Amino acid sequence: MSINIALKSLNQYRKRDIIAYLSLRYYLASKSSQTDLWANEVAVKLALKKQSSRLLKIKHFKSFNEGRIEYRDIFIPSPNDIIAESALITKCSEFEAFQTNSSVYSYLMNKDNRSVFQHYSNGLKKRYKSIKSACLDTKNEEIMYLDVKSFYPSIDLNLLKRIWTEACFSSQFPQLFTDLGIAFIEKYRIEQKEIEKPGLLIGPMFSHLLANLYLKNLDKKMKSMTNNRYWRYVDDIVLVGNKFEIEVFSKNLKNEISLLGLQFHNELKTFRLQTNEWLANKNPLGKSLSKKWPELVGHIKRLAIFYPERIEELENILDKMDVRLEILEYMNETKSKTLSIGLFKWIKWYTSARELTPRSIATMIDEIRKEYLSLFYDTLKRLPQNELETKSKITKAKYLVGRLIYLSKKSDLQEIAKAIKDFPELYVQYEIIRTILTGDISNIIKLGTNAAQATAQVIKNKIPKLTCRLDSNENDVILAISIFKFHSIEIEFIDNEIEIHNPFYDFASGKMTKMNDSGDSYLHELIALHGEEESRHSKILNSLFDENETLSFDVLNAGTGSSYYE
Repeated sequence: MSINIALKSLNQYRKRDIIAYLSLRYYLASKSSQTDLWANEVAVKLALKKQSSRLLKIKHFKSFNEGRIEYRDIFIPSPNDIIAESALITKCSEFEAFQTNSSVYSYLMNKDNRSVFQHYSNGLKKRYKSIKSACLDTKNEEIMYLDVKSFYPSIDLNLLKRIWTEACFSSQFPQLFTDLGIAFIEKYRIEQKEIEKPGLLIGPMFSHLLANLYLKNLDKKMKSMTNNRYWRYVDDIVLVGNKFEIEVFSKNLKNEISLLGLQFHNELKTFRLQTNEWLANKNPLGKSLSKKWPELVGHIKRLAIFYPERIEELENILDKMDVRLEILEYMNETKSKTLSIGLFKWIKWYTSARELTPRSIATMIDEIRKEYLSLFYDTLKRLPQNELETKSKITKAKYLVGRLIYLSKKSDLQEIAKAIKDFPELYVQYEIIRTILTGDISNIIKLGTNAAQATAQVIKNKIPKLTCRLDSNENDVILAISIFKFHSIEIEFIDNEIEIHNPFYDFASGKMTKMNDSGDSYLHELIALHGEEESRHSKILNSLFDENETLSFDVLNAGTGSSYYE
C-alpha cells in the first residue's frame, strides 16, 4: 500500500497522545507527506537540519501514593521528527544489530503497517507463556521479580551515544540514519540542559529502541548465564531457578546493571516466591477475557466501513443503553477499500460484516458488560495470598474498569466508584468515573493530559457542558483543560477569578487569530500546519485517517499493569 511509515506513526500515537496525533494529521494533510519517500528523505533531512527544534513537555499521571499524586514528564516531538523517527526505527528493524534477543518482550519493532512497535499485549502474553514453561520444570523452585529504578531518566546519554554509534558501525548502517540517531540523542540532551546528568527522555518512540539497545549486552549475558531463565519487559525483570541459582543470578544482574549506571528499586518492589505459588496464579488477562474486547471493536469498525448508513442507528441504540463508545468516521471515503485494506483482508472483513447489524453489536455489548461487571466484583473480593497475586488482581481490575467505563450504565459506575475508592492503584480511574457522573473536571485536570484525554474520549457528545473550578493557571493544568477544548467540549468555569491567557489554550479553543505572539516553537509549527482557517480539531479527532488506522478505546492503556518507565 502507498502509506506505510505515516500510517505506522498515526497508529502508534493515537493511543498514546492526542496532541502528537493531531499534529501528525495536520502534517499529513498533504499527499506528498504521506509517502515513504518523503519520510525517508525529506523528513529525515529536515530533522537533521532543525536540530534546535523543541519538544513539547507535558505531565502525565503516574501514580497515587499516600495521598500524593506523582507525575511523569513526557516529551512530544514535532510531527516531522515523529515521521523521521518512525522512518529510523523502520530502517533499524532491517538490521540484526538493533534487534532484541528472545528474553526481551517489550517494544518489539513491527515490520507491517499497523504501528511502529508491536502491541504491548503480544509481549506480555509471550512472556507469561515462557515463564510458565520454566516454572513447570521441577528443577526450578523459585521466581524473583526485580524493577529498575527510574530506568529511562537514569540512562547515561554519553554511553548511549557510544553504544548507538558502535551498533551502526558494526552493521554498516546507512550514514544518514546513523547521523539522525545521534541528532535525536543530542536533542534529548538539549531539552535537559539544566540537568547535571541528563537521561533518556520519555515520550519519543526512538527512546524505546535506544533503551532496549542500552541493555542489549546485559540481556545477552543474563540469557546465557541463566540458561534462558531471564525475562525483561522494559524495566521489569524476572528470574527463575533454585534457591542457590537465584542468589547467583540476582547478584550478577545487580553488578551488571550497576556498570550501566542503573540500580534496582528497594526491597518493596523486589519479591520472591515459590514457582508453585506462581503457577497457582492464572494470567490476569486470559485469552477469553482479552479476546472479547478487540472482537467488539472489530465489529464496530467493519460496520462503519461497509455500512456507514447504519451508524446513526447504532449510535441511537448505544445512547439508550447508556454506552459511551463513539463511532468514528472514515475520511478517505472515495478511495477504493479493496486497494486500501488489501484484497484478502477486504474479503475477510466483508464476509464477517454481512452478518453484522446494530442490534447484534448491542447484544454483544450487553453480554460483555454483564460478564465484565461480574468478573470485576469477583476480582476485588478475593484476598491476595502474595505480592504476585496482588499485582495480578490490580492488573485485572484495571483492565475491567477501563472497559466498564465505556460500557457500564451510570448506576453501575456509581457502584464501581465506591468499590475502587480505597485502591490507590485505581485512583485515576475513580476520578474519571466521578467526572462522568458529575460533569465536573475540576479534579481530573490536576492529573495530567493523559487523564484528561482518557476522560474526554468517553464524555464528548455525552455531556452538553462541563463545569470546572480553576484553582491555578499553571501551564500543566491549562494543557489538560486544552485537551477538552480540542474535542470542542464546552466548559463553564465556576467561581473563577483566574483568567486564562495561554496561546495553547487559545489554539485548542479555535481562536486562530491570537496565535502570532506565541513564543512556543512547537506551537508555532502546529499553528502553521493547521492554518488560520476555522478550527478542524474536533473533526479530525472524530474521524480516522485510513481504514487501516487502529481504533483506540483505552482508558490509560487499561490492563498493562506495569509502570513502563520507572
